Amino acid sequence: MGSGGNSSIGAQAKQSTHH
Repeated sequence: MGSGGNSSIGAQAKQSTHH
């Protein structure tokens, strides 16, 4: 599950940059 959580953080960070 740790890996999954990391993936979520990366996706959110990408969205933040797009914004």
